[in-house]
Amino acid sequence: MQSGPKTILWVDPEAHRSGQLKSVLEELFYQVRSATSEKEAAQIVGHQTPDLVIASMDGEAKGQDLCRRLKGHGPTQHVPVILTSLSPDAEALFSRHQKEKGKADSYIKMPSPPEDVVDFVERLIGLPAPNGHEKTGVSASETGTDEGSTLRKEIEALQEQIHFYQKQLDQVSTTGEKEAREMDQLLKDLQEDVEKARKEKEDLREELRLLKADLTKKDHEINVKEQLIGNLREEGEKEKVQLRQELEELRAAINDKEEKHKRAQHALREYYKPKATKVTRLEEELEGAKGELAATKSELKLIRETAENAVAEREDLRERLEAERQRSKKLQKVLQDATKLMEP
Repeated sequence: MQSGPKTILWVDPEAHRSGQLKSVLEELFYQVRSATSEKEAAQIVGHQTPDLVIASMDGEAKGQDLCRRLKGHGPTQHVPVILTSLSPDAEALFSRHQKEKGKADSYIKMPSPPEDVVDFVERLIGLPAPNGHEKTGVSASETGTDEGSTLRKEIEALQEQIHFYQKQLDQVSTTGEKEAREMDQLLKDLQEDVEKARKEKEDLREELRLLKADLTKKDHEINVKEQLIGNLREEGEKEKVQLRQELEELRAAINDKEEKHKRAQHALREYYKPKATKVTRLEEELEGAKGELAATKSELKLIRETAENAVAEREDLRERLEAERQRSKKLQKVLQDATKLMEP
């Protein structure tokens, strides 16, 4: 595996889309340069030939055109090229480009997990040696997991040791076969350690995949709960509308009873108004008015009973209204309980 600084040219018209992937590659000590168009990328390649080009086939990037230019030019024809696309027809685009003379070395349908992109890059140009300037402040979401980042650092350290011992082997060719065999065995042991670290890395990737599946399951459960809460809210709104309608009907009935009561009072006032002008004559006809007075009392009693019944009906309506208010309070409590279900 090659060592030393390795430069990657990333061509994408939307630079923010590849920001996380660039950060991951830079954490592995790749030097990543950016371009937003084929023209800009060609200018960069003209000044410094990169070890790898990752170019989007979408928009102004025109990665397929850049690939043909690089593969058709002597100094850059051996530079590996990876083409990417966010298009739903990405597979068809890749298939057509593979039939061309200047085809790319690999194709990646985006979005793609960072670890998959790193695998493509590592297979084409290998991992660079650490430059001694580690970056800080990278979260677990950018590098996969903390364990994966540690393993990468261990692999890089082992690769640096392998590179060192390879140089030592070249220098001890004159010191004897025994020392050479020992150095060769040490190199093999180091290579086995690298393979073991790679296996641990794959195990971590599988664990990450399971964590993602569990997260998807939890997202589904949250969606189900949100749907349930939405249904409860919808039912609550319907019941509130029904309660408002019943309340309006009760108010209309109370208003009707009050209007009847007012008419009865007005009738009483109109009835007694002419009586005041006939007081003198009623005193002269007292005996004859007794019967009429008794009838009037009876009628007045009936009117009072009617008024009392109206008052009783009004009290009944008020009790029904209070019952509806209690029902509304219970409904509000149900809505509050449903809202609590959304809390983490």
